[in-house]
Amino acid sequence: MCVTANSCCVIRQVSAFRALQQSEQILLLKGGSIELLILRSVLTFDPDKQQFLDPTDSPETRAMNVNQLQSAAAGTWTGLFDAHMSFVRSIAVDLQVCY
Repeated sequence: MCVTANSCCVIRQVSAFRALQQSEQILLLKGGSIELLILRSVLTFDPDKQQFLDPTDSPETRAMNVNQLQSAAAGTWTGLFDAHMSFVRSIAVDLQVCY
């Protein structure tokens, strides 16, 4: 949630955003929050260890591995989880090439 809160603070400083009606601002923030979280998952994914680790997390205690998430997504969310992980892995590989 920290990413979303920080993003809201930044976007509120943009004059074009402030010029919008409040209802339009809310729609943009709600719609953009999901995209931000998806992109954040790409940035925090370690393809070598198959885990998500935020820079402020301790690797030993806070890293969430793919198996934990896959177990939580079992059933209804399995297809969505698999599609998301395919996206994350493809982008993570591209990002490693850039470094």
